[in-house]
Amino acid sequence: MARIKGIGENAAVLIKLQSELARKYWLADLAEQTTLSSIQSAIDYVSLLFRGKTREEFYVVCLDPHFRIRHTDRLSHGTATEAPVYVRHIMETVIRTGSEKILLAHNHPGGSAYPSDKDISITQQIASAMDAVSVSLLDHIIIGEKDAFSFSEKLLTLNNYPKDAARTAQYSGRVMQDLPQRLPPDRIGE
Repeated sequence: MARIKGIGENAAVLIKLQSELARKYWLADLAEQTTLSSIQSAIDYVSLLFRGKTREEFYVVCLDPHFRIRHTDRLSHGTATEAPVYVRHIMETVIRTGSEKILLAHNHPGGSAYPSDKDISITQQIASAMDAVSVSLLDHIIIGEKDAFSFSEKLLTLNNYPKDAARTAQYSGRVMQDLPQRLPPDRIGE
C-alpha cells in the first residue's frame, strides 16, 4: 500500500489497522449486551472474531453464571494451519476474570471446521483442567471456511447452553474420554 502515490508508511499502517480497530470496538460493544444462550448464538458471536482472518487464532470467551459475555481474549495467533494454545494461559485468563464458564473458539481459515486429533486432545486437556477448578467448559467451536463445528452440538462436552440443555440432559453423566468414538465415522483416525 505504501507504494501507492500519496500514501506514506504511516497512512498504510493506519489503513491496515482500521478494520481491526473497528472489529475490536464493535465486539466490545456487542459483548457487553450479549448472552450466549444457545449453540447458534455462540457460533454467531465467535464467527465475528474470525471474519477476514487468514491465520489460525484461538480465543477464550469468559462468561458469567447467566451466560453473559464477561471477557473475550485472543490467546494465540498462529499460522495458516496452526495456532498453539496452552492450558496455563486459559487458566490465567479464567482466574484474572473470575469466570465460572468459558467458551473456546478457533478457526480453520482455509478448510473444514471438523476437529483434528490435536483439537480433540487439547479440548480434553482443557476440560480436565477447568473441571479441577470448578469452571464449566461450555463449548469449543471451530469456524471453518464455510462451516462451523460445535463440540457441544456433537454431544462432546458436558455443559450445554440453557436453551439447548433439554436436548442433551440425558448425556450429563458422560465424560470426554471417548471423544474420538463420538465423532462422525468419516473423521476417525484423521
